Amino acid sequence: MQTLSEFDRLLLDSAVKGAVLLGTAVVAATIARRTPAAVRHAIWTSAVAAHLGLPALTWSVPPWKVAVPDTVVAWLPQRAVTATEAGDSGGLSASGARPGEGRSLPPSDGGNGQAPRIEFPNHVGEGAAREAPGWTTPLTVVWLVGAVFLITGLLAGTVGLWRLARGARRIRDGEWLALSQDVAHDLAISRPLTLLESRAVTVPVTWGIVYPVVLLPPAAREWNTEQRRCVLVHEMAHVRRLDALTQLVAQIAVAVFWFNPLMWLAAARMRVEREHACDDYVLRFGTPPSTYVRELLNMSRQASRGRLQPAFAALAMSRRSGLKERMLAILDGARDRRPLARGWAVSLSAVALVLTGPLAALALPAGGDTVAETHTGAGRAAPSTPTRTEYQFVMRCAARVHGPAEPDASVSTHLHADDATTGTDRRIEFRRDEPGRCAEALIIGEVTFAPDEGSIRRLGPGASAHLIESRLGRLFEARITRTPDGSVVTSQWENGQPVSGTAGTAEWLPRLMREALRETGGNAVARVASLRADGGADRVLSEIASVASADGRRAMYVAALQDPAFGSAQRAVLLRHAGRTLASKSGDLRVVVEAMREVEGMGADERTALRDALLGIGSAGDRAAALATVIAAADDQFVLALDPVVRSLGSSGVKSAYLVRTAARYLTSPDTAVRYAFLGHTGAVASPADRARVLIAATERRLFASHDLRQRATRLVSDLGSAHEMRRVMEALANQR
Repeated sequence: MQTLSEFDRLLLDSAVKGAVLLGTAVVAATIARRTPAAVRHAIWTSAVAAHLGLPALTWSVPPWKVAVPDTVVAWLPQRAVTATEAGDSGGLSASGARPGEGRSLPPSDGGNGQAPRIEFPNHVGEGAAREAPGWTTPLTVVWLVGAVFLITGLLAGTVGLWRLARGARRIRDGEWLALSQDVAHDLAISRPLTLLESRAVTVPVTWGIVYPVVLLPPAAREWNTEQRRCVLVHEMAHVRRLDALTQLVAQIAVAVFWFNPLMWLAAARMRVEREHACDDYVLRFGTPPSTYVRELLNMSRQASRGRLQPAFAALAMSRRSGLKERMLAILDGARDRRPLARGWAVSLSAVALVLTGPLAALALPAGGDTVAETHTGAGRAAPSTPTRTEYQFVMRCAARVHGPAEPDASVSTHLHADDATTGTDRRIEFRRDEPGRCAEALIIGEVTFAPDEGSIRRLGPGASAHLIESRLGRLFEARITRTPDGSVVTSQWENGQPVSGTAGTAEWLPRLMREALRETGGNAVARVASLRADGGADRVLSEIASVASADGRRAMYVAALQDPAFGSAQRAVLLRHAGRTLASKSGDLRVVVEAMREVEGMGADERTALRDALLGIGSAGDRAAALATVIAAADDQFVLALDPVVRSLGSSGVKSAYLVRTAARYLTSPDTAVRYAFLGHTGAVASPADRARVLIAATERRLFASHDLRQRATRLVSDLGSAHEMRRVMEALANQR
C-alpha cells in the first residue's frame, strides 16, 4: 500500500533538510549571544526564510547524489521503488532495498498470477521516486488541516486589524505628528506613517510593510513627551527594520511546517530578538533603562486586560511573554546595542544561500550506480546524472505499467521547437499506454537524427534523450548523452541490468524513437522529404494515416504543404486529406490552413481545396483567424472567392473582429468589387454595436478614402437601428472629413 505521496515526500524532505538549517541557526545564535540583538534576529530570519524556500528549490534543482557508506544507507529511509502485492493498485512505496540491489517492480500478472519479476535499474535513485501518483494520503490531509487552521487564524486576525483600522480615529494632534516626523527623520524612514487611535487596543500595535500604521490606545493622550518618544522610537524601529515583512515570513513558515518543533522555536526566537533589537533603538536614543523598564511594566499590565489576535505583520509593543528576558536585557549595561550592519546582512544572506543550495539538491542514493555504455565516436565520458524531469518520465511509466491495465490505448505528446521549418526540435515528450505496453521518450535540446530516425547522429551541448519501454514482462531503458568532445553515448538497461554493446536494442530502441518522432511531429520536415522522395504525396499520406496523435498528423501536413517540391495538384490532395482527418480538431486544421500563406499562383483545384478546408474548421473563431491569415496574402480574385467563408462566420462578434482585422486589405484594394464586398459583409453583421465597431475602426484608419465609399458607409449607418451607435459612427465620419 502506498503510504507517502509525492507531496508528502517533498514536505518531509524539506523538513529534514530544514532541520539542518535551523540547527545551524541555534548554534550560530548561541555563539553570537554577545553580539547585537539585530544580528541574532537576522540569523534566525535567514534560517526561517531559507527553510520556507526549500520545497520550491528542492523541486526545481537537479538532484545531487552523494555516496555514503552502506552501513549508513541501511539505516536511512529508502525512497526506492517496489511493487505492492498482487492485486494492488500499482502505487510506488518506500522500500528497504540494500545498496547494489535492483529495485523490483513485478508487473500485473495478466490473470495467471505468475508475473515475471522486473528489476528496476539502480540508477533511477532517489530523485526518481519523487514522482509518485496520488496527492491525498492521510498524511497530506493531516498536514492540510493543521496548515488551514493556522492560516485561518492569521487571516481572522488580519481581518480584525482591518476592522480596527476602519473604526479607528486618525490622530491629528500637532505634538504627536511633529514628534513622529522627528523620529522618522532620525531613523531615516521615508515611507509615510499613519497614526491611529482606537479603544479596542490597550498597547501600541504596528503593522504594514509598504504603508505602516501605528495604532495607539486612548490612554496615549495622557502620555508625556518622554513616553510618547519611547513608543514612537520602538514602533518606528519595527518599520525601519522591516519587521512586519520578517514576521509575515515567519508566520507562513510556521503554517507550512507546523509539525516541526524547530520551526516554532525559530519563530519564537525571532519574536524575542526582534523586540530586543527595537528596545536597543530606544536606549540608543537616550531613554534611561530604568525609565524604559517602568514604561514596559505599565504597558504589560494594560496588555493583560485583553488579548491580541494573531495577524499578518501585527507587532505589539508589550506582551507578557518574554517580558522578564526583555527587562534583564534592557538593564544589562554591557550589551552591544548597535543596529544590523550591511556587512552582517550580506554575510548572513550568503551563508544561508550557500547552505540552502546544496541541501536542496542533496539526494542520498541507495547504492552505487552501474551503467553500461556503447559509444559513437572516440569519447569515453560517463553519462551525466539524469535530470529530475527524466526521472519523472521513468517513474510515471513504471507506475502505470504495474498499475491497473489501461482498457484502451492512449497517446500523449508534446513538441516545442524553436524553428519547425528547420526541424531543430528543442523538446520532445512522448507517452503511450496500451494493454501490455507502456512507452515514454524525452528528447531535449538540439538533436540530429539518422535518416531512418532510429538513432541519434549528433547531440548539441546539453542535449540528451531518455527512452523507456515495458512490454511482455521486460523493462527496457536507454539514456543517450553527449560527451565533452561531442560524441554520443548510449547507456542501456534491461530488467535493471546493464546491457553491453547493442544487445537487446536492435528491436525496441529504434522502433520507439521512430514512434516518438512520428507521434509528436518531431523531425517532420526531414521525414516528409524522405517520404516524398520514396513515393510522393501518396507515401506521405499513407504515413500520416498511421499516426495516432493529432499533433503528429498536423506537423506532417504543415511540413508537406510547405515543401516546395510538391506541386499545386499534390497540395490540393494534401489539403483535402487534412480537411477530412482533422475536421474535429479546429485548432489543428487552422494551423494547417495557415501554413498556406503563399496563395498567389495557386491553381484552381488548390484554391477550392483551401476554401473547403476553411469551411471545415468547426470553430468560428479559429476559422476567422485562419481566413484572415489567408486573406492577407491572397490576390483580389481569391479574396472574392472566399466570400462564402466570410458569410459562414455566423457570430456578430467573430465576424466584426475579422472585418476590423482585414479592413485595410479589403478597402485599399484597387478592385471595386473587393471594397464593396467589405461593405456587404459589414452590413450583414447583425449586432448594431459590432457593426458600428467595424465602421468606426475603418473610419479612424481613413480607409473610406473615396466619396463613394463614404456614401455607402453612411447608408449602413442609417440601418443600424440604434441612435447611440448611429451618433458614434456619424461623429467618426464627420471628424475624418
